[in-house]
Amino acid sequence: MNKFLELLATEKTLDVVLILRPIGCPQLQVTINNQVLYHNQLNESIVLQHRVPLLDPLTVTVTLSDKVYGQTETAVVIEQLDIDSFSIVPAWTQTAKYSNDHNYCDPTNYLGFNGSWVLATDIPFYQWKHTVTGQGWLLQPV
Repeated sequence: MNKFLELLATEKTLDVVLILRPIGCPQLQVTINNQVLYHNQLNESIVLQHRVPLLDPLTVTVTLSDKVYGQTETAVVIEQLDIDSFSIVPAWTQTAKYSNDHNYCDPTNYLGFNGSWVLATDIPFYQWKHTVTGQGWLLQPV
């Protein structure tokens, strides 16, 4: 039989999975906690995977740039964003902020304007998740 401590072993990182689909060939930059994972023109769908320390706040940023309006449509669709198998996109898209040059601010996973889509937690992810989902806390985290 496993020892009690072995049964409670937890990962010390979060798995972040981001799936992006381009429309046209947008110029794109993706960062997670200030680490650039992608910075180039996006020609086909990609899957980005990254690990983040469990107790760090999390910031995922997808930035579309160099779009010339009035020409061929270029955009990027955030098909999926999962953090430790918790689906942010599409289920919790409203928790992200989309700042762009057209002042479009409704919750979306379609980035059609020059700007940045940012999911930011100012506390560790699981504390943020409990707050957002309304699960509350049995004990106050320290």
